[in-house]
Amino acid sequence: MNITLIKHGRTDFNDQGKRQGSTDLSLNNRGDKEVRSMINEFKNKRFDVIFSSPLKRALETAQILFPEQNIVKNDFLREYDFGELEGVRFSEPLENFPDNEVEEYNGKQFLIPSEGETFEHVAHRVERFVQLLLHGFGEEANIAVVTHSTVIEIMRAFCEGKEWSAYLGKDTYFHGYVELELAAGSKL
Repeated sequence: MNITLIKHGRTDFNDQGKRQGSTDLSLNNRGDKEVRSMINEFKNKRFDVIFSSPLKRALETAQILFPEQNIVKNDFLREYDFGELEGVRFSEPLENFPDNEVEEYNGKQFLIPSEGETFEHVAHRVERFVQLLLHGFGEEANIAVVTHSTVIEIMRAFCEGKEWSAYLGKDTYFHGYVELELAAGSKL
């Protein structure tokens, strides 16, 4: 099956370099323009189903790109919950948060909130979503998924048969989306 993973447009937190995770923000003007600039890329594509994270920024992105189609909200597609780190700038020195752990993936350090989610928890959610796709759709299915950076990076790894952390922090969806193939019967 073909899966098109689409990252939501920008928000004020994105522009300010802040962690937004589960903070439910709408697109800002820049984000709205980014999404509208992609409309023509999807104008003539037919998707069997369009899934979206229930968070505003993803849902608004889906509604702009696919105004005439039914959008299925799925909670597995929510962004990583930063817990008490929501709204904290990524540029803040890690030393300012001694109660939180630091993990390294792909040469990049990540601050893991003492309250919130772990990457393993997000990977479990994403794996459940991929299983839903594998068991619910055939090989010819064409599916759009509008979601968030962490979910896209983890889902891309799963679809390519790699370790879930293979793309963390790599921003591998250069133009706001990435197209992948997921073979029916794939094992995660």
